[in-house]
Amino acid sequence: GTIVNFVREISEKLKKPLKQIEEKILNSQIMHTDATPVRCDNKNISVRNYSTKEYTLLKATKRKSKKDIEKTNILPRYCGNLIHDHETVIYNYGKGHGECNVHLLRYLTGNYENTNNKWCKDMKNFLLSLKEMKRRKVEQGINNVTEQDFQKYSIRFDEIVERGVKENKKTKSKYYRQEEKKLLNRLNKYKLNHLLFVKNFEIPFDNNLSERELRHVKSKQKISGHFKSIEGAQSYLDIKSIIITCKKVEKDFYTTIKNIFDNTPVTI
Repeated sequence: GTIVNFVREISEKLKKPLKQIEEKILNSQIMHTDATPVRCDNKNISVRNYSTKEYTLLKATKRKSKKDIEKTNILPRYCGNLIHDHETVIYNYGKGHGECNVHLLRYLTGNYENTNNKWCKDMKNFLLSLKEMKRRKVEQGINNVTEQDFQKYSIRFDEIVERGVKENKKTKSKYYRQEEKKLLNRLNKYKLNHLLFVKNFEIPFDNNLSERELRHVKSKQKISGHFKSIEGAQSYLDIKSIIITCKKVEKDFYTTIKNIFDNTPVTI
């Protein structure tokens, strides 16, 4: 009971620094977001991160739906570029969208293992070669590619997808043929989102930042079991938001938490 009261007290006192973090994230050019299910009172709730390289904000909602996203009122107010794992609902917000290519590589690997169609390996190698090309350019102090070069990459992307469509027609398994077709349709429709990391060097290749920042929720669930209430889950997430942000900006989170507890003004 004492620990619960401590958590409630600190959660109340965190409102001002959490507001600072929220404003910093809303004013950023790039935001990462993802959600993961968590057990709470024998039901699944959703925990979503809103993150930049310097700041992290974690929110708990009853579901992962558009309605619940808008209750937090973060994405509806955001006007920058969003990095996510192909959540189509996220396309309702922000001005630009970068798809996580690490997730795409997993799908391509899985599809090749199931169908043995070579276009998957070609697409995977192509995307990894673009990632390496970008890394080398950044090391050389170059922060973009020419429009002519980008068009070449775009055409190459289309060629691999077209070959995939032809190979898909020869896939023997009906189930894997349908799954492969869904993947090809996704690549065709969201080509520019998967290639945005090349067009804009500020955009990352993946959304691994979100995956790392949600991992602790799963670890806690394995060790401590489920949350008793969504309010308790949010109190935990408020504290973790401060701790993760402090680590990112290289502040001592023990001192920060102590100062907040003692009502000493802090700046995140």
